[in-house]
Amino acid sequence: MNSRKLIALGGGLLLGVAGVVHADATTSNDDLRGQVEALKNRVNELEGKQSQNWLNEQRAEEVKALVKDVLADADTRASLMANGMTAGHNGQHFFVASENNDFLLQFDGLLQARYVYNHRRNAGDSAGSAFALSGSGDAIPGPRDSSSGFEVARTEIDLSGHVVNPAWTYMIRLETDRNGGSLGVPLAWIGYQATDTVNVRVGRFKGIFMRESLVDDGYQLAVDRSVTEGVFGAGFVQGLVGEWDVTDMVHLMASVDNGLHSGDLGNNFANAHGTAGYQGAGTDFSVTGRVDVKVMGDWKEEQGFAAFSDEETALFIGAAVNYSVAETGNSGGGTFLASGTNDKDLRYTVDAQAKMANANISAAFVGDTFNADSTQNAPVFIRGGGAQWYAWEVQGGYMVVPDKFEVFARYEWLNLQDAISQSHPELITAGVNYYVAKHRAKITLDATWVLQALPAGIAGSGAANTDLLASTTSDQAMVRGQVQLMF
Repeated sequence: MNSRKLIALGGGLLLGVAGVVHADATTSNDDLRGQVEALKNRVNELEGKQSQNWLNEQRAEEVKALVKDVLADADTRASLMANGMTAGHNGQHFFVASENNDFLLQFDGLLQARYVYNHRRNAGDSAGSAFALSGSGDAIPGPRDSSSGFEVARTEIDLSGHVVNPAWTYMIRLETDRNGGSLGVPLAWIGYQATDTVNVRVGRFKGIFMRESLVDDGYQLAVDRSVTEGVFGAGFVQGLVGEWDVTDMVHLMASVDNGLHSGDLGNNFANAHGTAGYQGAGTDFSVTGRVDVKVMGDWKEEQGFAAFSDEETALFIGAAVNYSVAETGNSGGGTFLASGTNDKDLRYTVDAQAKMANANISAAFVGDTFNADSTQNAPVFIRGGGAQWYAWEVQGGYMVVPDKFEVFARYEWLNLQDAISQSHPELITAGVNYYVAKHRAKITLDATWVLQALPAGIAGSGAANTDLLASTTSDQAMVRGQVQLMF
């Protein structure tokens, strides 16, 4: 009952009293007072019931809210996420985190499955020979050698995040070696964010020498990186690296490590004694420095080569240098350094990358000056004293259908010359990308034509991820198709 009804009822009762007084003038004042008091008590009673009903509704809402809180807490505890722990996908990573964000674990993965067809002519081959090639066909004369088949090029699981607080970071990558299928850990480092602009990492990480190396596996333009990167790139290394954002436009990196490719899966080239850790280091020391300058755009656009429609116009310029000295007295050898010597290796590179209006282009020049100890044997890649190697490459792509269909091409020229031999491999690669969901799901088809001979040392260990084979003539062609998923 609302207040208007109470007032009407009270008014009616008072009028009734007035009528009684008028009709019966003999009624005593005491009786009238008693009736009025009774009516007041009745009004108070009705008002109390009205207030009680309102309180009951408020209590009902409070009870409902309490039930919701209890159910939410029960769901949290039932999912084994105590203390307010959260989990899910934030648009970039699957994650598990503590309520106060002191602990974070992120999950990422990459899967690349490809088909490769390779056609080449080997030493001593002749089109009219009746002998078929066996195995790789490098020693037996015969017709042209064709090889084809499927391979799982990469299977990677990344675990990253921070511990104790966001300043202490970590990264672990589990990856299968596509040659033997064994599981390895090419990335494993502990990092510390000293300030907003300075961080350091220690462990196993990607060598900071070439820009193409630093662009992660899933963000390449072609099916895989270039032969140039395979020959001159640093691969994975073990050591200490620091990074410094000097300004918003300038980024510096420097590392001290065990030498080029010292952290590669299944690679013992820099492991002089066939043992792990510092005893297997193939160098007295190896140092690398790199500078990147953002002329325009956003730093995140440097992470991949493709130009998507939601990205700004961007231009980046970089340069790096590496200096390595072979470990004195070792009985083993390194990838680029001879055994038991003080061989010295100096390599340098400059590169640029640009994106604009669905188009991208990048270029790099890289050189290597190798000074061998003349009293020792030549290193793995058979370079004599004072060898001068250099190469340059350029690649670019254009989104014919924005964010969906891209055409691309790459050209490479290498000068591999020393006192013993010389070679000038020249390669052209062209292909297309179909982006189902940008790099997270894409299909790539490319073809490579080798215009010059490709030495065995280059096609094998140094550039294993190119799928190219050794050839002593220029007659080699390769076609690849790849499906990629990232999560």
